[in-house]
Order: sequence, then C-alpha cells, then structure tokens
Amino acid sequence: MGLLHWLIICLLAAAPGAGFLYVVVRKRREVFGPLFVPVVGGTLTSFTLNIVHARLAGGTILPLEVIVCAYWACAVLLVLRAFDMALMRVALRLVSVPFHRPRPEAFLQGLRRSLANAGRVVVLFATVIPVVIVTSLCYRPAVRPGHDLSFDLSRPVERVTFDATDGSRVEAFWIEIAGTARTVVVCSGNTAHDPALVPLLSELARGGYNVLAVNLRAQGGSAGHLTSFGRSERYDVLGAVRYLRERHPKESERIDGVGSGIGAVALLGASVDDSDDGRAIESVVLIGAFDDLPAFALSLASRHFPSPFNRAVTNIGLSAGSALVGENLFDVKPVDTIDAVSPRPVLFVSDQADLVVPVSQGRNLYEAASQPKYFYWLPERDDNAARFPGVVAKVIRAFFDVARPII
Repeated sequence: MGLLHWLIICLLAAAPGAGFLYVVVRKRREVFGPLFVPVVGGTLTSFTLNIVHARLAGGTILPLEVIVCAYWACAVLLVLRAFDMALMRVALRLVSVPFHRPRPEAFLQGLRRSLANAGRVVVLFATVIPVVIVTSLCYRPAVRPGHDLSFDLSRPVERVTFDATDGSRVEAFWIEIAGTARTVVVCSGNTAHDPALVPLLSELARGGYNVLAVNLRAQGGSAGHLTSFGRSERYDVLGAVRYLRERHPKESERIDGVGSGIGAVALLGASVDDSDDGRAIESVVLIGAFDDLPAFALSLASRHFPSPFNRAVTNIGLSAGSALVGENLFDVKPVDTIDAVSPRPVLFVSDQADLVVPVSQGRNLYEAASQPKYFYWLPERDDNAARFPGVVAKVIRAFFDVARPII
C-alpha cells in the first residue's frame, strides 16, 4: 500500500505539468477543450472545500490553501480525464470502430460507436463518482482559526507541538489546572478550535482536569492534508500520550480520553494499541463513532445509488481512498477492536438526531464492548448543530469522576 500511495501522489503531482506540456507541444486549439473542464472544475472544487471546512471549523480560508487545493483538485480531474480518453479508445477498439468519427458514418458503425460510448459512461459512472467523493472527503485544507481558545475559556491556553509515533507533526493546546494529576486528551473530528468543543473543554477544566486538545493530522496547524478516518490518526493520539508522559508526568499520572467522529476512532485505535502509551489511557469516551467503515460507507452509498451501483461505489471509493492515504481503509472496523478496551471503562455517546452517523452505529459498538461500559443517547431534537451541549459535557465529566478499571 505504501508504494502504491507514493505512486499515486507522484502521478497527481505531475499531472498539471504534463497537461500544460501537452497543450504546448500539440499547439492545437481543440486540445484546450479537454483541459478546460479539469482546470475550472478543480478551481471551483477548491473554493467549495475551503469554504466548507472553514465553516465547520468556525474559521476563515487561507489564500495559499485555496491555491494548493486547486492544484490537487485539477490534478485529480486531469487524471480522470486521461482515464476517460483511454477508456474511450479501448471501448471503440473492442467494437472495431475508429477513434475519429468519419463523415458520413455507416449506420452499423454508428450503432457500435453508440454502444461503446454507453458502456464507457457506465464504467465512468462507477469509477469517477466514487473517486471524486472519496478524494473530497480525504483531503482537508487548513483554515485560519476564527477565535481564540484562551478568550473562549477565560483561562490560559498554551499551544504545543510534538511528533506522532509515526513521525508526523501534531499541534495541540494545553490547558493546565494547578494541583491536579489527571489529564484528558480531547480528539475532535474537526479541529481543536471547533466552537462546539468549548462547553466540553470548559466543563473539564472547571472539574479540575488538565486538558490536551489535539489537532489530528490534516487539522488546524498539524501536518498533512489527508485524513484516513482514524486509521493513521491513532498515531497522533499515541504521540499525545507520550508527550504528556514525558513533558507533564506529574500532571498526567492518570490519562483519560474523549474522541468525536474520526477522533473517536483514532482514540479507540490508540487505546487498544499494545504499547505503554496505549495502555496509559485509563478510560475513554467515544462520541458519534461509526462501527465499521466499509459497512458505514455502503449505508451512505445506498442512500443515493441503487444496487449494484452502491457496492461498486463503496468498493471503488474505499480502494481509491486507501491508495490515496496509504492505509487500508477496509480494515477500519472499530467494532472488531472495541472489546480490547476492557477492563478499562468506556462511555458511548450518540445523537439520535445525527443524520450522518446514526445512533445504531453507537449501539453496535456498545453491544460489542465488554464491561465496564456505559451509554448516553442524546434525545432527538430539531437542532443538530451542537455536538457538545452543556448537559453532555456534564455527563462526560461525571463519567470521568467515577470511571475506574474493574481490574
């Protein structure tokens, strides 16, 4: 997977330059047409992704990130355009039709050309759509934070950096409470500057817990632009635990963890890691975690694509995503590892109004876990914007106050 990942990255890096050289060498007007759509589409995609992520993080877009994202988006669309051209040639050759349409064209030859194009469209539908979707989901542009955590929490917050256990650079925010030896590692599915995190961070600090709010890779000021849905991010959590044990040993005699979305999957992966850092996490809270990425992706695809296209979209999308991020996304199955958290306590929190990760995913994880385990399902409500309302923050704090391993 690692070699294929770097081949894909090199191909994408070279694609825009290769397209430009193609135009210069051919010096023909008609070659601009195939390049126009990828360039315009990549630019629009970049603006869309940057705006969406800026809104999710409560921040503002960075001009350089728009340019970088546009470059990679154009590269993806250029590669897909080249794939389309190659597919067209293969389809026409299979039905013995020349690539360039003669004028006039015989009826039977025109019919074969139409059949070849129909087959090409089906293949494109089953490949291009999942590739574009998964690429958009995996790529995360950096945004400028729109608010100051120190101001929001009305207490000092220190920005720190450290290395993940695989070497990636990670940004985090340290909130120290004098005289306490317990620290909570907080891993958001968005960024540490997520406004929805503020009630939780504030409640934990008021409860006497030190807090390390981590920006996982491709979040905030952490390195990278690609997310692997918790697979690689577990190394960021392990790096956070190692940082606490080395730099704040007295303040972190006990380490607990809270994760939301991708952060929950990353926290779970770190908690079951067979290392001193993994075993140092003494209790975990998993908020809005999916139970099985392939099954979860299939359920999302089934909302928009009929069978058998839903399975084709899922399998091709996860395969493309695996090659892009360098991790096997088919193996991201928290339900298979949740039992290893025991004998440490785990609290599951799911939102019954969540339209993306249904509460059934949390129930599946809860049923697969061993004791001690607890759950809190947020009741259905009209407003699904607040992931950490005050009541949930109080529930999490109460859990940490009493959570103890059973052995």
